Amino acid sequence: MNIIINADDFGVYEKVDDTIIKCHQNGIVTSTSIVANGSNFFAAVELAKENPNLGVGVHLTLEGDRNFTKAPSSIIDPQTNKFYETRKILKKLRLFHVDKKDLVREYAKQIEFVFNHGIKITHLDHHHHYHLYKPVLDAMIYVAKRHRINFIRSQRLILSGKKNYANLLYRRVHQIYLKRKLAVADGYFSFLDDGLNSMKRRLQSLIKRNYKNVEIVVHPKRMTDPEVLFLLSQDAKKILETSHLISYRHFHHFSVLDRCHKISIHITPDDV
Repeated sequence: MNIIINADDFGVYEKVDDTIIKCHQNGIVTSTSIVANGSNFFAAVELAKENPNLGVGVHLTLEGDRNFTKAPSSIIDPQTNKFYETRKILKKLRLFHVDKKDLVREYAKQIEFVFNHGIKITHLDHHHHYHLYKPVLDAMIYVAKRHRINFIRSQRLILSGKKNYANLLYRRVHQIYLKRKLAVADGYFSFLDDGLNSMKRRLQSLIKRNYKNVEIVVHPKRMTDPEVLFLLSQDAKKILETSHLISYRHFHHFSVLDRCHKISIHITPDDV
Protein backbone atom coordinates (compact mmCIF):
# COMPACT_ATOMS: atom_id res chain seq x y z
CA MET A 1 0.00 0.00 0.00
CA ASN A 2 1.19 3.49 -0.88
CA ILE A 3 0.32 5.95 1.88
CA ILE A 4 0.51 9.73 1.68
CA ILE A 5 0.40 11.40 5.09
CA ASN A 6 -0.49 15.02 4.36
CA ALA A 7 -0.47 17.84 6.92
CA ASP A 8 -2.92 20.62 6.08
CA ASP A 9 -2.68 24.36 6.86
CA PHE A 10 1.04 24.88 6.17
CA GLY A 11 1.80 28.59 6.14
CA VAL A 12 -1.04 29.68 8.43
CA TYR A 13 0.79 30.01 11.76
CA GLU A 14 4.43 29.69 12.77
CA LYS A 15 3.71 27.14 15.51
CA VAL A 16 1.72 24.93 13.10
CA ASP A 17 4.49 25.10 10.50
CA ASP A 18 7.19 24.16 13.02
CA THR A 19 5.09 21.22 14.22
CA ILE A 20 4.51 19.99 10.65
CA ILE A 21 8.25 20.10 9.93
CA LYS A 22 9.06 18.15 13.10
CA CYS A 23 6.44 15.54 12.17
CA HIS A 24 8.14 15.25 8.78
CA GLN A 25 11.72 15.14 10.03
CA ASN A 26 11.10 12.86 13.02
CA GLY A 27 7.75 11.25 12.26
CA ILE A 28 5.65 9.90 9.41
CA VAL A 29 4.40 13.05 7.63
CA THR A 30 5.41 12.92 3.96
CA SER A 31 3.44 15.78 2.45
CA THR A 32 1.84 19.11 3.28
CA SER A 33 -0.53 21.66 1.76
CA ILE A 34 0.44 25.32 1.84
CA VAL A 35 -2.08 28.16 2.17
CA ALA A 36 -1.20 30.96 -0.25
CA ASN A 37 -2.84 33.66 1.88
CA GLY A 38 -1.55 32.31 5.20
CA SER A 39 0.05 34.81 7.57
CA ASN A 40 3.24 32.70 7.78
CA PHE A 41 3.42 31.87 4.06
CA PHE A 42 6.89 33.23 3.33
CA ALA A 43 8.51 31.48 6.30
CA ALA A 44 6.72 28.25 5.30
CA VAL A 45 8.20 28.52 1.79
CA GLU A 46 11.69 28.65 3.28
CA LEU A 47 10.95 25.64 5.49
CA ALA A 48 9.73 23.72 2.44
CA LYS A 49 12.93 24.51 0.56
CA GLU A 50 15.00 23.33 3.52
CA ASN A 51 13.10 20.01 3.48
CA PRO A 52 13.17 18.86 -0.16
CA ASN A 53 11.72 15.40 0.61
CA LEU A 54 8.49 17.01 1.83
CA GLY A 55 5.89 17.10 -0.94
CA VAL A 56 4.04 20.42 -1.09
CA GLY A 57 0.57 20.93 -2.53
CA VAL A 58 -1.70 23.97 -2.46
CA HIS A 59 -4.43 24.20 0.16
CA LEU A 60 -6.89 26.32 -1.81
CA THR A 61 -9.18 28.49 0.26
CA LEU A 62 -12.16 30.82 0.10
CA GLU A 63 -11.41 32.22 3.55
CA GLY A 64 -8.97 34.67 5.08
CA ASP A 65 -8.24 38.37 4.94
CA ARG A 66 -6.11 38.25 1.79
CA ASN A 67 -7.96 37.28 -1.37
CA PHE A 68 -6.15 37.51 -4.70
CA THR A 69 -9.14 38.70 -6.75
CA LYS A 70 -11.40 41.65 -6.04
CA ALA A 71 -15.03 42.59 -6.60
CA PRO A 72 -17.01 42.33 -8.78
CA SER A 73 -16.94 38.58 -8.21
CA SER A 74 -19.46 36.00 -7.01
CA ILE A 75 -17.06 34.91 -4.24
CA ILE A 76 -16.15 38.41 -3.00
CA ASP A 77 -18.41 40.47 -0.73
CA PRO A 78 -18.78 43.88 -2.44
CA GLN A 79 -19.22 45.54 0.96
CA THR A 80 -15.82 44.42 2.28
CA ASN A 81 -13.98 43.45 -0.93
CA LYS A 82 -13.03 40.25 0.94
CA PHE A 83 -14.27 36.66 0.74
CA TYR A 84 -17.85 36.17 1.87
CA GLU A 85 -18.11 34.86 5.42
CA THR A 86 -18.31 31.06 5.72
CA ARG A 87 -22.09 30.59 5.99
CA LYS A 88 -22.73 32.87 3.03
CA ILE A 89 -20.21 31.21 0.69
CA LEU A 90 -21.44 27.74 1.65
CA LYS A 91 -25.01 28.75 0.83
CA LYS A 92 -23.91 30.17 -2.51
CA LEU A 93 -22.00 26.96 -3.34
CA ARG A 94 -24.96 24.73 -2.43
CA LEU A 95 -27.30 26.79 -4.60
CA PHE A 96 -24.80 27.02 -7.51
CA HIS A 97 -24.77 30.81 -7.13
CA VAL A 98 -21.03 30.97 -7.71
CA ASP A 99 -19.53 31.61 -11.13
CA LYS A 100 -16.94 28.99 -12.07
CA LYS A 101 -14.86 31.70 -13.78
CA ASP A 102 -14.53 33.55 -10.48
CA LEU A 103 -13.36 30.39 -8.72
CA VAL A 104 -10.90 29.63 -11.51
CA ARG A 105 -9.50 33.17 -11.38
CA GLU A 106 -8.95 33.05 -7.61
CA TYR A 107 -7.54 29.52 -7.53
CA ALA A 108 -5.20 30.21 -10.45
CA LYS A 109 -3.79 33.23 -8.64
CA GLN A 110 -3.26 31.21 -5.44
CA ILE A 111 -1.48 28.47 -7.39
CA GLU A 112 0.66 30.94 -9.32
CA PHE A 113 1.60 32.76 -6.11
CA VAL A 114 2.90 29.51 -4.62
CA PHE A 115 4.66 28.48 -7.83
CA ASN A 116 6.29 31.89 -8.26
CA HIS A 117 7.90 31.51 -4.85
CA GLY A 118 9.82 28.45 -5.96
CA ILE A 119 7.52 25.62 -4.84
CA LYS A 120 7.06 22.64 -7.15
CA ILE A 121 3.38 21.89 -6.56
CA THR A 122 2.52 18.20 -6.12
CA HIS A 123 -1.27 18.31 -5.71
CA LEU A 124 -4.34 20.37 -4.85
CA ASP A 125 -6.78 20.10 -1.98
CA HIS A 126 -9.20 22.57 -0.40
CA HIS A 127 -9.70 24.10 3.02
CA HIS A 128 -12.73 22.48 4.70
CA HIS A 129 -12.99 20.07 1.73
CA TYR A 130 -15.05 22.56 -0.28
CA HIS A 131 -14.35 20.55 -3.41
CA LEU A 132 -17.17 18.28 -2.29
CA TYR A 133 -19.26 20.95 -4.01
CA LYS A 134 -19.32 20.49 -7.78
CA PRO A 135 -18.66 24.15 -8.74
CA VAL A 136 -15.46 24.07 -6.68
CA LEU A 137 -14.45 20.64 -7.95
CA ASP A 138 -14.91 21.65 -11.59
CA ALA A 139 -12.89 24.82 -11.05
CA MET A 140 -10.12 22.86 -9.33
CA ILE A 141 -9.99 20.30 -12.15
CA TYR A 142 -9.74 23.12 -14.67
CA VAL A 143 -6.86 24.93 -12.91
CA ALA A 144 -5.09 21.64 -12.16
CA LYS A 145 -5.03 20.73 -15.85
CA ARG A 146 -4.04 24.25 -16.86
CA HIS A 147 -1.10 24.24 -14.44
CA ARG A 148 -0.18 20.61 -15.12
CA ILE A 149 -0.94 19.43 -11.60
CA ASN A 150 -1.92 15.77 -11.77
CA PHE A 151 -3.57 15.13 -8.42
CA ILE A 152 -6.55 16.39 -6.42
CA ARG A 153 -7.45 14.99 -3.01
CA SER A 154 -10.05 12.23 -3.04
CA GLN A 155 -13.24 12.81 -1.07
CA ARG A 156 -14.04 9.12 -0.70
CA LEU A 157 -14.02 8.34 3.02
CA ILE A 158 -12.17 5.29 4.29
CA LEU A 159 -12.76 3.85 7.78
CA SER A 160 -15.18 6.67 8.51
CA GLY A 161 -17.58 4.71 10.70
CA LYS A 162 -20.36 6.97 9.40
CA LYS A 163 -23.83 5.56 8.75
CA ASN A 164 -24.95 8.36 6.44
CA TYR A 165 -25.29 6.19 3.37
CA ALA A 166 -26.51 9.04 1.15
CA ASN A 167 -23.34 10.97 1.96
CA LEU A 168 -21.14 7.94 1.36
CA LEU A 169 -22.87 7.26 -1.97
CA TYR A 170 -22.38 10.87 -3.03
CA ARG A 171 -18.69 10.60 -2.20
CA ARG A 172 -18.41 7.44 -4.30
CA VAL A 173 -19.99 9.20 -7.28
CA HIS A 174 -17.72 12.18 -6.62
CA GLN A 175 -14.72 9.81 -6.70
CA ILE A 176 -15.76 8.27 -10.03
CA TYR A 177 -16.23 11.72 -11.56
CA LEU A 178 -12.84 12.97 -10.33
CA LYS A 179 -11.06 9.79 -11.38
CA ARG A 180 -12.22 10.30 -14.96
CA LYS A 181 -10.53 13.70 -15.01
CA LEU A 182 -7.28 13.30 -13.03
CA ALA A 183 -5.30 10.81 -10.95
CA VAL A 184 -6.68 10.29 -7.46
CA ALA A 185 -6.00 8.11 -4.43
CA ASP A 186 -8.44 5.33 -3.48
CA GLY A 187 -9.67 7.49 -0.62
CA TYR A 188 -8.70 9.32 2.53
CA PHE A 189 -9.33 9.40 6.25
CA SER A 190 -8.48 11.64 9.19
CA PHE A 191 -7.72 10.79 12.79
CA LEU A 192 -9.73 13.82 13.96
CA ASP A 193 -10.19 13.64 17.75
CA ASP A 194 -9.18 9.99 18.16
CA GLY A 195 -7.15 9.05 21.24
CA LEU A 196 -3.75 7.41 20.87
CA ASN A 197 -5.09 3.86 21.19
CA SER A 198 -7.89 4.56 18.71
CA MET A 199 -5.42 6.02 16.18
CA LYS A 200 -3.26 2.94 16.53
CA ARG A 201 -6.23 0.59 15.96
CA ARG A 202 -7.46 2.55 12.95
CA LEU A 203 -4.04 2.55 11.32
CA GLN A 204 -3.71 -1.20 11.92
CA SER A 205 -7.16 -1.66 10.36
CA LEU A 206 -6.13 0.37 7.30
CA ILE A 207 -3.04 -1.78 6.71
CA LYS A 208 -5.23 -4.89 6.52
CA ARG A 209 -7.35 -3.43 3.72
CA ASN A 210 -6.72 -4.00 0.03
CA TYR A 211 -6.19 -0.40 -1.08
CA LYS A 212 -3.41 0.67 -3.45
CA ASN A 213 -3.09 4.38 -2.64
CA VAL A 214 -4.48 6.15 0.43
CA GLU A 215 -4.12 9.65 1.82
CA ILE A 216 -4.20 10.23 5.57
CA VAL A 217 -5.08 13.86 6.27
CA VAL A 218 -3.61 15.23 9.50
CA HIS A 219 -3.63 18.61 11.23
CA PRO A 220 -0.53 18.95 13.44
CA LYS A 221 -0.90 22.03 15.63
CA ARG A 222 0.88 21.66 18.96
CA MET A 223 3.59 19.22 19.99
CA THR A 224 1.43 18.09 22.91
CA ASP A 225 -1.59 17.15 20.78
CA PRO A 226 -2.41 13.39 20.73
CA GLU A 227 -2.32 13.35 16.93
CA VAL A 228 1.19 14.85 16.87
CA LEU A 229 2.42 12.44 19.53
CA PHE A 230 1.12 9.56 17.41
CA LEU A 231 2.68 10.89 14.20
CA LEU A 232 6.03 10.94 16.01
CA SER A 233 5.58 7.60 17.77
CA GLN A 234 7.44 4.35 17.22
CA ASP A 235 4.05 2.59 17.20
CA ALA A 236 2.99 4.44 14.04
CA LYS A 237 6.33 3.80 12.35
CA LYS A 238 6.18 0.10 13.17
CA ILE A 239 2.62 -0.30 11.87
CA LEU A 240 3.63 1.34 8.57
CA GLU A 241 6.95 -0.42 8.11
CA THR A 242 5.57 -2.70 5.37
CA SER A 243 3.92 0.19 3.47
CA HIS A 244 5.37 2.73 1.06
CA LEU A 245 5.27 6.17 2.68
CA ILE A 246 5.19 8.57 -0.26
CA SER A 247 4.11 12.08 -1.25
CA TYR A 248 2.09 12.98 -4.33
CA ARG A 249 5.43 13.62 -6.01
CA HIS A 250 6.00 9.84 -6.04
CA PHE A 251 2.37 8.84 -6.59
CA HIS A 252 2.71 8.66 -10.37
CA HIS A 253 5.80 6.44 -10.13
CA PHE A 254 3.99 3.83 -8.06
CA SER A 255 0.85 4.05 -10.19
CA VAL A 256 2.91 3.31 -13.29
CA LEU A 257 4.53 0.33 -11.57
CA ASP A 258 1.11 -1.03 -10.66
CA ARG A 259 -0.06 -0.76 -14.26
CA CYS A 260 3.14 -2.39 -15.53
CA HIS A 261 2.59 -5.34 -13.24
CA LYS A 262 -0.97 -5.74 -14.49
CA ILE A 263 0.00 -5.73 -18.19
CA SER A 264 3.16 -7.80 -17.97
CA ILE A 265 3.64 -10.02 -21.04
CA HIS A 266 4.52 -13.69 -20.69
CA ILE A 267 6.81 -14.99 -23.48
CA THR A 268 6.79 -18.68 -24.33
CA PRO A 269 9.65 -20.56 -26.08
CA ASP A 270 7.58 -20.44 -29.29
CA ASP A 271 7.69 -16.64 -29.27
CA VAL A 272 11.51 -16.49 -29.30
